[in-house]
Amino acid sequence: PIVDLCRRFQVAATMTGDESQRRIIVVSMEGRNIGILVDGVSEILRIPDESIEPTPPIVASGVSSDFIRGVAKVENRLIVVLALDRIFTFEEKSALEKSAT
Repeated sequence: PIVDLCRRFQVAATMTGDESQRRIIVVSMEGRNIGILVDGVSEILRIPDESIEPTPPIVASGVSSDFIRGVAKVENRLIVVLALDRIFTFEEKSALEKSAT
């Protein structure tokens, strides 16, 4: 299954023009691979759990802080880390499981 994060978070896609510029990131969630449609990808990072700090209030603007696991400082950047296990409701997780089989 592929999930559009813009639709899930009820926000407009930031990319303008050609929809083919959007990318799919494959993630493992609860032992299942799921595709997540995003506006773009600049790089792939592996961030150790111990590098993730609590989310400052200002970072959570625009997306509910319920969906944010924390933030990580990488070089001179602040990376927002999503809590994939909290993005979907129980019903949505069940639907994803059914569609993956």
